[in-house]
Amino acid sequence: MDPIKIISLVLAIFGLLPLVIAVIKSRSQKAFMKKAITTTAEVTNCEMRHGIKGSVYYILSLQYITTGNNKMFYGTVGSKKQEKGDQIVLMYLPDQPTKFSIDFGRKTPLAIILTFLFFLTILWVCICLYNLDYTPT
Repeated sequence: MDPIKIISLVLAIFGLLPLVIAVIKSRSQKAFMKKAITTTAEVTNCEMRHGIKGSVYYILSLQYITTGNNKMFYGTVGSKKQEKGDQIVLMYLPDQPTKFSIDFGRKTPLAIILTFLFFLTILWVCICLYNLDYTPT
């Protein structure tokens, strides 16, 4: 088999990887949301951090009370900027209250669509490469 054809097949397989990851994340998020309980958390601290190439993100320190046994739990999560004392909606697992999420999967369908379009683009490039008439010199 020609090296170009091998490269195009490997590229197609690696192009599929982001789509598979997005679908797996979507399924695990749906499973989490089926079992999760919704409550309100209070922001106790908001710390600005700098990421790659000057990007800015925030680390929120949260405290929330579980609905069943009224115990207080604390956690941190990356999010958009919030002020101390703000209330945000949070979901947690009743059997593991320290496992929580403030992401309700609103952007997951968009991620799946974008990764699918990425895969189609990679696949198109791979088909073009595969159909090249390559003769080594």
